[in-house]
Parts: sequence; C-alpha cells; structure tokens
Amino acid sequence: MFGNHLMKRILPIIKRFFLIWGVFSFAAMITLGALFAYWYGPGNKDKIDYAAKEDVRFVLNWCGIGDSNFKKVIHSFSSERSFTGDHFDAFAIEIKHISIDELTHNPKNGDTVWHRGDKLDGIIGDAIDFLAGSLTDDIVSWFLGENELRTDRYYCSISTLYYSKERPIGGSLIIIRPSDNMVFYIAEKT
Repeated sequence: MFGNHLMKRILPIIKRFFLIWGVFSFAAMITLGALFAYWYGPGNKDKIDYAAKEDVRFVLNWCGIGDSNFKKVIHSFSSERSFTGDHFDAFAIEIKHISIDELTHNPKNGDTVWHRGDKLDGIIGDAIDFLAGSLTDDIVSWFLGENELRTDRYYCSISTLYYSKERPIGGSLIIIRPSDNMVFYIAEKT
C-alpha cells in the first residue's frame, strides 16, 4: 500500500521530467540541424565571378551613376556568410561612361561625395586601411591594391562604415577609375 501510494506521487514527476527533457532535446536537435544546414548547405558558399546586372545594380544606384550606365560585370566575389553576418564582397563593374567632371562638380550624383585617391584621409582613409587589409586573398587578386587606390587615378566614396571603439569593423566603399570607366565595390563585416 505504501509502495503504491509512492508510485502515484512519483510517476507524474517522472512523466513531467521526460516531457520537459523531450521538448529540450527536440529543440536542440532542430537548432543543431538548422545550424548545420546553414553552415554546410548549398546556399552558403563562396561565389566567384557569378554576378549579373541584377546583383550589382545597387552599387551603381547608391553612388548616383544609375544602372542604365551599366555595361558588364568583369569580376565578382561574395564570401559565405557567417551566422553573425560576417562577409566579404567585391565587384569590378564596367560602365558606359563617367567623367572626372561628373565626380567632382556635377550635382547629378546627389549626396555622394567623391574623394580623389591621393587625398584620402580621415574617415575615408580609415575605410581604405580597413578594407585593404582584406585584399591579401588570391581569390580577389584582380582587385585594386591600397597603394594603387591612393593615386589620383581613383575616386572613392563611402557607402557605409561601422566603428567600434574608434576602429572600423565593417563597411563598404565604391571606387571609380574614370580612365577606363570602371567601378569597384568592396564590402566587409567582421
């Protein structure tokens, strides 16, 4: 009689324990499965020379050139995304036409401010230093080097720049080489 009464009190506790354990185990399985699918799935891989007009349209529109000036994508690279959004992207885009006058004097470009490569200091200098540190990878060997960017042949504009404790941790930069109508885009988040 004492054993039967004890079983009636303990059995609901055991059932509740296994129910809670099962819910947590199921949630952990779903979470781990989602993480593995994200990390190793087909949608999260480096993409090399994949981009088309639709993929780079935002670059031309951000800097006021407009996607109607698009000619072709020469090179592209987009890294896999980490779970926290860390990534590295770079594009080389040929456009139909751009002049130095359009970059320096024409209000058509809206709010975009262009800085000549040999006059990069302050925030834009920080952006170049931060983003150029990512250019050691052979995958983007076609991209411009920091010393090359810091010449009067290039014009740069910051799209975004994120700071933490007075140092850049992410950002995107648009670079134009008017001599051959090339637009370069680089973005990184760490």
